[in-house]
Amino acid sequence: MNHLRLRVKCLVGLEHQGALLQSGMARVLFLVCAMTMVSAQQYSYWSLESSPDGFYRNVLNLGASYQRYFSFFYYFDGFPVNLDRLDTSTREAAKATLAREGVRLRTDLNVYNRASIFLFYPETWLKGRPDTAEMRTGLAIWFTCSLLAVVTAFWYVGMPVLGLAVALLCGSNPFQVYEIYHLGSSTIFSMVISTGLTATAIALVLSSPASVRRPRLAVTLVCLAAAVCALQYEIRLEGIGGFLGAAFAWVVLSRHSVRQKLAYACLFAIMVAGTSRFMSWYFDGKLATADQIVEQHGGTPAKITNAYYSTQWWALWSGLGDFDEKYGYLADDRAGISYYYGHDTSLHSEPAMRKDYLERMASDPAWWLDILGRRVKRIFTENTPYRVGYGTWHIDLPLDATIVTLAALLPLAAALWTWHTTVLTMFAVSLSIGAVSIGQLADYGLQFYSVVHLFVAAYVACVVLDAVLALCRVTPPALRATAAG
Repeated sequence: MNHLRLRVKCLVGLEHQGALLQSGMARVLFLVCAMTMVSAQQYSYWSLESSPDGFYRNVLNLGASYQRYFSFFYYFDGFPVNLDRLDTSTREAAKATLAREGVRLRTDLNVYNRASIFLFYPETWLKGRPDTAEMRTGLAIWFTCSLLAVVTAFWYVGMPVLGLAVALLCGSNPFQVYEIYHLGSSTIFSMVISTGLTATAIALVLSSPASVRRPRLAVTLVCLAAAVCALQYEIRLEGIGGFLGAAFAWVVLSRHSVRQKLAYACLFAIMVAGTSRFMSWYFDGKLATADQIVEQHGGTPAKITNAYYSTQWWALWSGLGDFDEKYGYLADDRAGISYYYGHDTSLHSEPAMRKDYLERMASDPAWWLDILGRRVKRIFTENTPYRVGYGTWHIDLPLDATIVTLAALLPLAAALWTWHTTVLTMFAVSLSIGAVSIGQLADYGLQFYSVVHLFVAAYVACVVLDAVLALCRVTPPALRATAAG
């Protein structure tokens, strides 16, 4: 029984593939080649002269574009002042615009997704001017880094082929490719998948036995995860779902002691709070700078600090109109505005939406649970294809998502039986990436947020490859040691 268990563990852990890359030179060469392939693939999309196919896309314009604030931020270090459609091609032109506009200048209130302003910097550095910059280069850099993190993490835990397969499939995902690389990109929703992939990579390494032996590495990764989590919150709250999945997988499956887990959890919470506080302090300073400049030119300053607000409950409230209009909910901001002004406006919009959402959920839980069930079904049956692409070329694999997911149940059951932490962590985190679709909306293109089926397909393919290698007498070190004993 123990020998059978070891064989199954080697199979679901893809250790036969790892046996082919035992030498240090082979491992390094594979990692370099894999990272080169992934980087070249993403560059092929970034360098396109036309937008990718927009069939798989988010049709709701829910991301906040701060292009209208970026010129002022770039030249004068203040935020947020809207200079959209005004001449800001150079610093001199922007100064002339400020002098000319004078009393019409104002500092905007109630901004959200404020850290997305940084995404305009990479394209500004490339173009040399801020007024025509897009987010696409910044988003592309973050997505490419997340894919490279996945490749490196899987390579580190001994699953290099799986890491490359996951990165190429997720990197070819037509939803993500369009959201990032279409010309005029100004939405920030692609950050959800990119950040989820980063959380996957960090969780994989933290769940490995090597992180137990290397506490400095674990501390570094926990601090990195906290910084990314706090920044994601500043850009778009939905991306936090990836960290919830990572936390669940790590707490349940990692081999750290209970004391170590508590210590790392406290460190994570402290770092998240500290980074968030730093970001608030930073943007409060930018708002004060903007107020000062606007007031000097005779405009209207905000005269208020910490104008940041989240729109998460508004989004959840709109999602109640996902599949029917039984109670009059609509996935439309105009419906939310009408509701808000038609009710007690003594509450701000977020508390008002939260109150109504929770009351509706409590009054008809069966209706609410039915919505969640239909969202889950849509995620698994109406998602993006299994695509591998490069530039304008792509091939869609003729695979049914439901069949592939069912085919994964056997190796997943085996993984549970052998308690293979890295495989389980991978699925726990990848499932959480679709949390935005399950919790908020599974229509209008938002169902394409889930990349679970891509993880599943890559894993099933690698298990098949591992079985072939086992038949070809490729023996992992663990089996060789058992045979020698």
